[in-house]
Amino acid sequence: MEIEAKRPNWKNAYKGIIAKINHDKVPKTLNITFEDGLEKFFPLRYLVNYKNFVLPIEEDGEDGADASSGGLDETKIVRVGSRLEVKKPKWSVPYWGEVIKVKSKTLLHMKFEDGTEDKFIKFPWVVNAAELIVDDGKTPLVGKGGSSGGGSKAKYTAPDGKGFAKKTEWAKYMMGKLFLK
Repeated sequence: MEIEAKRPNWKNAYKGIIAKINHDKVPKTLNITFEDGLEKFFPLRYLVNYKNFVLPIEEDGEDGADASSGGLDETKIVRVGSRLEVKKPKWSVPYWGEVIKVKSKTLLHMKFEDGTEDKFIKFPWVVNAAELIVDDGKTPLVGKGGSSGGGSKAKYTAPDGKGFAKKTEWAKYMMGKLFLK
């Protein structure tokens, strides 16, 4: 498929051909062959009229997507190897990098395109973080169709399965029901 693209630092838009759609990256990116060569992991937002651009559906995606993530959109899950755009508070522009290690649901170790590494990237600094879910390998992934039925999520769960939104409520329950019998 032929496209037209323009990065912010390019004077003109250039035509290219999509060599590959990187469905497994967050967010999705393209490998594009331009006149001067192949550019990998090209962000969709730099395509001319990208808001009207429709990606073809991944051909082999239906089979394995539900097994590992419980029906969640794989492109929205942040794992080791995910490519993310990050903008720290003091940076004037965001930069692309790859997740080297998921330390927790809120902390990532990343290597950026310029070769620098940062072991303390806070998840809220990730562009479009609200649309993404971090897989830390410790807690189960819960998507929009998860078990919490619309209200506030149970952040604290007692051994008997009862959930609580506040730690103080959980602690009172634990002391009163489970330990003081």
